[in-house]
Amino acid sequence: MALSNAKDADPNAKIIFREKRSVGVVDVWFLKLASTSKGIPLIYYGYYYGGKAGTVQVLTYTGANLITEYDKDFLDFLDGFRVSEF
Repeated sequence: MALSNAKDADPNAKIIFREKRSVGVVDVWFLKLASTSKGIPLIYYGYYYGGKAGTVQVLTYTGANLITEYDKDFLDFLDGFRVSEF
C-alpha cells in the first residue's frame, strides 16, 4: 500500500529498504522509499503498522542529498512511535 501511494505521485517510486521491527510491544514495517517530486529526488523513512489498534503510517522525508544529515533525527523520531493494543 505504501508503494502504491508513492507511485500515485511518482510512477518510478521504489522501496529501497524494508525491515520488520519491534517498537514498544508491536511489530511495524520500516520502509525507505525513493521518489522524485517536481524534479527533486526524495527519500522517505516510514513506520507502518496494522493491527488491533487500527492502521497507522508515520513518515519523514527530505531531499536525497540531505538524508545523511537527517538520518539519525528521522530514526529517533520514528522510534518514539508507540501503539497500545487493546
